[in-house]
Amino acid sequence: MLGIEDVLDHVVRPVVRDGNRVLLIVLDGMSWPVCYALLADIRQHHWAVMTLLASGEPLPPVLATIPYVTELSRHSLLAGTLWRGDADNEKRRFAACASLATVCERSHPPVLYHKRDLTTSSRGALASEVRQSILSQKHKAVGVVINAVDDRLRNAQQIRDTWSVEAIRPLGALLQAAREAGRIVILTSDHGHVWHRDGPSTAFPDAGERWRPASDTPGPGEVLVQGSRVRGLHEQTRVIVPWQEHIRYGVAKNGYHGGATPQEMVLPLVLLADAISRPPGLQPGELPKPAW
Repeated sequence: MLGIEDVLDHVVRPVVRDGNRVLLIVLDGMSWPVCYALLADIRQHHWAVMTLLASGEPLPPVLATIPYVTELSRHSLLAGTLWRGDADNEKRRFAACASLATVCERSHPPVLYHKRDLTTSSRGALASEVRQSILSQKHKAVGVVINAVDDRLRNAQQIRDTWSVEAIRPLGALLQAAREAGRIVILTSDHGHVWHRDGPSTAFPDAGERWRPASDTPGPGEVLVQGSRVRGLHEQTRVIVPWQEHIRYGVAKNGYHGGATPQEMVLPLVLLADAISRPPGLQPGELPKPAW
């Protein structure tokens, strides 16, 4: 299993090093069920799942940071090391990633685009700068962050969505541009989620949705987690997280993340190539289904 901070070094860099150009799509909040639903639709758009491994085995899944709040887990993914920061910090650290610098041209460092950068209209047309970066022969590594899943979790409507390329409008335009450019697409996330379950929340000072400071002992359904990849309040390396899905510490929403369930912590990682291409260093692969 890969730590989320290792994706750039162990996946993106080798793909670029072998002579490919990459579009890294971070679908914030994407769980395994969402990924499988999307993948079924993506295949209909002439994409095939690939692997880096000569054995043909699939890539290992990705382990988020704890707690995997956006400013920690997504930032660590895009920085290539454990960091905490906002979207502007992500852009700077993605561009300055030492691992990617070894395979990208100095005059065209890795470039990252967020939600506000991606489209120019409500119909999902790609912004000109984004499209040009994807089509460019010089930009070896382009990254984008899509917030459709995470945004859906924030409201309180109890609706289960049908996830498709059309439902996430920037995704279709991004995939089309990547296919025109002959890019390898790497699709992953910074955390998964659990859906809302009826029941009261438990309030704790300085708690997140599904994590809280280790100021006392864990209660029923909770566990104490500690270690170098734990970054709690004030960078403390100890937090308490629930391993049961119904526990939350905040207001009701459509879904939550931050706990210790596999569907929140373990993330899919998918390499995609045009179905008729033979990209160097890659071969056909599959995305296995987790036991849970």
